[in-house]
Amino acid sequence: MPRSECYLPMNMSRLLVALALTSALIVGCSGGSATVSPIASPTATPDCTAITPKANLKGCDLTGANLIGIDLTGANLSGADLTGANLTGANLFQADLTGANLSNANLTGASGGFKGTGANFTGANLAGASLTGANLTGANFTDADLAGASLLVAQLSGTNFTGANLSNCLLYDNDSFYSATITDAILSGAYMPDGSIHP
Repeated sequence: MPRSECYLPMNMSRLLVALALTSALIVGCSGGSATVSPIASPTATPDCTAITPKANLKGCDLTGANLIGIDLTGANLSGADLTGANLTGANLFQADLTGANLSNANLTGASGGFKGTGANFTGANLAGASLTGANLTGANFTDADLAGASLLVAQLSGTNFTGANLSNCLLYDNDSFYSATITDAILSGAYMPDGSIHP
């Protein structure tokens, strides 16, 4: 009587071997468990407790949060409510603050070329902040304090600086500033885009 044998197609055998090797590599490289670094993704579910680089904080309520010196490199903060939050010295490099509410927030000494398109910085304290290279198109800085802040090569088209304090601000080599609204803004000592210093 012939033996009963089970044969796998060649491509199925190769697939099983590949899966086994991949599993072994993951376990071997991570000491028994696979870990995945958080990546800010517009489709991932936000985790409002993970205040880390590349965290997805989209739409999170961070009102009055203490984020002094926090590293939010590459984090997704689009649509987040950061009203009154303390971001003194925070690293916002490549963070997405599109449409975020930062009214009355403290960003003194914060740094990073972040994306702040349409963000609300009304009454925020950004004194000495480095906003070099930030995309601030259409952002609202009404009555904000930007004294001594750097806006070098920042995108300022349609940005609203009504009543803002821009004294001693670095604006040179930034022609997009001329398309911003600066009604009643304080510009004393500001380094203007044409290289002059505002009286």
